[in-house]
Amino acid sequence: MTSTEGLTESEFEDSHKIWTSDSNKIMFIVLSRLDYEQSQDQLFSMIGDVNMVISQDETPDSAVAEVMLMIGDARFRGKGLGRQMLLVLMRYAEEEFFIRKFEAHISLENHSSIALFTSLGFTTVSTDETFGEHLLQLQLDEPALQALVTQSDNVSYSMDRASFHPVA
Repeated sequence: MTSTEGLTESEFEDSHKIWTSDSNKIMFIVLSRLDYEQSQDQLFSMIGDVNMVISQDETPDSAVAEVMLMIGDARFRGKGLGRQMLLVLMRYAEEEFFIRKFEAHISLENHSSIALFTSLGFTTVSTDETFGEHLLQLQLDEPALQALVTQSDNVSYSMDRASFHPVA
């Protein structure tokens, strides 16, 4: 929920091309399993997306993943799916890329997103009034990593190429 701007299908396809051509950018399109099983229509079944951009300085432990979340379909907001999406993304980042530091830029007015991220352990490290956003960070120490593993173990999903489908 870091952004809620809707995209046309063409804009979405252009954005997807950019994200899939850069190995430091990872995008998961999230579908409602129930909607997809009934309709076989990915666009109708789309809940939103969860993304990360990986950056790294010269040291191996310096990798940071900026995480982004968007639930575009209002039917799926307020049901805990954003939390599930972030948990799975962060666990994937830790297991596949050994990332222990996460960041999120969130609009000052997006109170539900700020609440979601802080409930996962993110803290506000700066506020940029010019861009109207907070920078939140989470550093996974061992207790935070164990909490992430425990919480994400409770999320049911399946991977299908570049998408996972939380139980909705």
